[in-house]
Amino acid sequence: MHHAEMGLHLCYDFHLPGTTSASDAARLTTALHDRARTLPFDKVSDIVSVDETMTGAPKVSIGWTYRRLEDVALYFVSSTREDLYRASVGISPDDYQTRVDVPDDAPVMAYAFAVAPGRGCEPATFGLVQLRGASEPSAWSWHYCCKTQYASVVSDDHLLRCHCSLVTLLDHAQELGITLAVGDETGYWESRDPQKLIDAVTDMNRIVAGFAGQFTDAVRDAGLDSHQVQGSIFEHPDFERLESEE
Repeated sequence: MHHAEMGLHLCYDFHLPGTTSASDAARLTTALHDRARTLPFDKVSDIVSVDETMTGAPKVSIGWTYRRLEDVALYFVSSTREDLYRASVGISPDDYQTRVDVPDDAPVMAYAFAVAPGRGCEPATFGLVQLRGASEPSAWSWHYCCKTQYASVVSDDHLLRCHCSLVTLLDHAQELGITLAVGDETGYWESRDPQKLIDAVTDMNRIVAGFAGQFTDAVRDAGLDSHQVQGSIFEHPDFERLESEE
């Protein structure tokens, strides 16, 4: 099976000082979770918490399959824990080559939840994780990138509902006092202009559709089954028009 997939993401980092108490981190996560439940997401998971030790993470394929939405949250608790541990032993966040296995008994505190914004949009996770056991606790952190582009396969209105609801939740995180850094590849975080969001996604859909068409042709020319090429862009009702546009 071959995949022809790329897309625009909404990325964000949360940060709280290491001096923030676990009860305050739990309170902030709960407040953010309460706000999420008021937004038009398809589903909001329960809050998951990890106290002291974590022995592995659920197996999930982000954007494709997962058993429970809570598993997605736990997976990224584990991912953030690993990032914090790597930083604690002096590995640069830009160093993707050095492999480090986090000890199972590395103490950690975490509170997190996940949302399913809607069809075509990847799940998104929100939380706070602190690594303990060193000379002093780490800062509370979270990092996530959510691909929202393929919500446009349903409609532009559906894309706006998914993407803008996530941005509303990030706004609330900021209002709660969580230090936030956002990278929105659609530009919507900065512009707050729905038409610019739609235009950015439409432009990227054209690029992806063109790439997907060329990739499919190459697979066929190689004598392979082009029907095995998969990607969300093929579900777009205007795929053929997008593919043919410059």
